[in-house]
Formats: sequence, C-alpha cells, structure tokens
Amino acid sequence: MFAKKMAWLAFGVMMTVGTAANAAVWTTRAQWSEQKEKEFAKFINELPLDFFSRPGTPYSGISTDCADAAYVLRTIFAYENGLPVDFENWEKKDLSNTTNNYDHLEAGLPRLKKFMSDLRWATDTSTLLRETYPIAINRNSVRPGAMFLHMPKKGEGPKVYASAHVFYVQNVGPSGLVTYISSTVPAAVRNLNARNGYVFTPFNVNSGYRAWKWPNTGTQALETRLHGSLEQFRLGNWKTFAELPDNGDGGRSALQRQMQNWTAAVRERIKGSGAGRTINPTEELNAVIGNILGGVNDRIKIVQDGWRVYQSRYGGRGCMTESDYDNYSTPSRDTRIQQELMYLAPAATRYVRSKGATNVNIALKKLYASYRFEIMPGQFVDLNQITDGFLTTKALSISEPEHSPLARWGVGAVMVKSQWQCPQRASQYYGAERINR
Repeated sequence: MFAKKMAWLAFGVMMTVGTAANAAVWTTRAQWSEQKEKEFAKFINELPLDFFSRPGTPYSGISTDCADAAYVLRTIFAYENGLPVDFENWEKKDLSNTTNNYDHLEAGLPRLKKFMSDLRWATDTSTLLRETYPIAINRNSVRPGAMFLHMPKKGEGPKVYASAHVFYVQNVGPSGLVTYISSTVPAAVRNLNARNGYVFTPFNVNSGYRAWKWPNTGTQALETRLHGSLEQFRLGNWKTFAELPDNGDGGRSALQRQMQNWTAAVRERIKGSGAGRTINPTEELNAVIGNILGGVNDRIKIVQDGWRVYQSRYGGRGCMTESDYDNYSTPSRDTRIQQELMYLAPAATRYVRSKGATNVNIALKKLYASYRFEIMPGQFVDLNQITDGFLTTKALSISEPEHSPLARWGVGAVMVKSQWQCPQRASQYYGAERINR
C-alpha cells in the first residue's frame, strides 16, 4: 500500500508537465445503461481465467492484485465499447478516459495500458468503495459483473477475518451457487482465481454485494441507482462485525453462524426457477473441492515465494517488514481454506453415501487421499494431511512467512511461541493462548 501511494505521488509530480496535444485516452461513443451493464455481465461471465497471462493476447502481461483486477476489467470493457470511466484516486482526483496526460503515447492500446498502469498504482479496495454501491439481492442484480467487497474498518476484528478483498461474480447457477473470480496480492501477472459458492457475510454496510457507479453520478441517491438497495443488510438476522462477540472461539463461532445464515438467505433469493434449484451431492462436493484446490494451489506459490524472500532478504532470521509480511503471510487465505475444509466434511459425507459407501470414514480417507499436492520439490501432502494441519492446533503457526514451508503446511508445526522467529505476531490469532509461552 505504501509503495503504491509513493509511486502515485511521483506520477502526480511527473504529470504536472503538460503537453500541447489534447486527446483522450479513448473517445466516448456511448453511455452506461442497463443494456451496457448486461453486456458487461456477459463479458465477465465469458472471461477466461488466463485473460492476463495467456501469451499473444492484447492484455497479456498485465499485473494485478484484487482491486487492480476489478478496475482493469471494467476499464478494458469501457475502452472496447467506447464507454466513459471517471474513477478517483486516494486524493479524490479524477482518473478519466478524457484526460490528455497520455498524448505523448500512440493512441489505442499503448495509451490504454499506460492509463491502466497508473490507475492500478493510484487505487485500491478503499477507493473501490467510493466507486460502488450496495445492490438488491435477486437474480437480476446479483449477476456477473456485480462484486462482493470485503471492507473491514480499521481495527475491526482479528487479522484472520479482516482482509480487504474484492471478488467479481462470474456466474450464478440454478441452485444459487455463485462462482466468483479475483486476483490477489502481491500484484503479479497471473491467472485469475475462481471460487465456488463461498460462504460470506459483509463486515459492515461498506461490504457485501455492490455494483459500479456510473460516471458523474456521485451524488445520486441510492434508491435511484440501478438495483440500488440496502436490503442485504436485513437478511439472515445480519449484524455488523462490531456487533458480534469479539473474544476467542465464541466470536469465531458467532461469525461462522452468521456467514451460513446470511449466505443461505442470499442463495434462496438468487436461485433459479426450475430444474437444478436444489444442489445435488456431486455439485456440492465439486464446488467445495474446487475451492480447496484453488486455495491450496494458490497458497503453495505464496508460501514458496515467501520463504525465498525470507532467506534472501533476512537471512532466515527475525521479522519481515510490514510490507513483506502483508504480501507473504496467509491468515485470510488460511481462514478461507479452513472454512472450506469444514464444509468439505458434510459435503463429502453426503457424496460418499450417495455412492453407496458402507463405511463412511474409510470412504472419506480414500477420497481425501486421492487429492495430492506438491508443496515443495519432491514433497507431497494429501487432503488428509492438510485437514490435520489446518483444523487442529497446528494451524496456529501456518500463516507466518518466517516459518518453514513444512511448518506452514502443518508438517512439523512450530507450537512453542519461543520458537517463532517473530513471536509477537502470535497474539493476533484465535487460540494463541494455547501456544506454550
């Protein structure tokens, strides 16, 4: 975050030197409307996950984190359809397609890509909040192109639940099962991540399902915006994070119950009308397994990268800087994997029973053993081992980038606080009191 802001300040100084020409990044030929939003929905729905990483395509090589991906995809669609954009940076200064700051560049993709590069440095999830608004919960509004925004207030909740993030809705199935796509930190050229049927709840009224504001509508009343509504905050007996119990396992249990109740209420409103309204055991298992596979494979790279950085920059000793720690620690990722593992048990049980299993425990172990992951060269773990590492007290030390990759997968976990390279971080985790002081 700090690096982004410093880069933006440097860019702002550079752009005070004007040019003689006066040409937009691209020409506005149309305006946003319900029809254009339907076309944007189709664009997001059909978007390949390798959109930014497939060689030879116009947008290959664009680096993104979560907010970057949200802004850049909206900008690309606007560019290709001659629609306006008018975003704000941290200082609430306009970032519009009408700017002439890029006149020195060739019109078309070179100008667009430089605009998007500067946009990425000047925005994040906090600015995204100002560009979006909460929407009604039905199949017409919760559709591809809508977003789910996690936006905790400063100091709101423990680190494991307080990660700011944004997902695009990519698909809503007949049963109300939502597929989300997103990028992640640190910013890099990567495939987008897909997640199925996540169990969410908004942290507060600045979180939840949201849609893009149209340019020059900043003061427009919520109820007059397309699908604008606060109704999602009245579903499932929803409470803000601050209103839930905030101490120890009681707080975690209350939040998990709210996640399940709120998601069930949302799913009931957005499911289709006909065949497929009820999730069958195979669909449910595939959704949960898909999330676990995606989360684990994404985490493998982050853990390996973090370990390399820790060895090369810190000699394998002491605490990482806050910036490196933010990039390579995995508390929010680990919490999502833990949640999916908890959903896996009942989903997998229903699945193996639907296949006629007579000994459920044996069938589950066999099913879990069929999923193997190479966490380091030549070192594999299966889903049984991951469950043991993430759903026992071993999980207390798996998120720290100063710990070895094996420890971070629960193999030889660091359970004594004095063994932590950066022991003061231990207190931020639920259950940390169980660590031997």
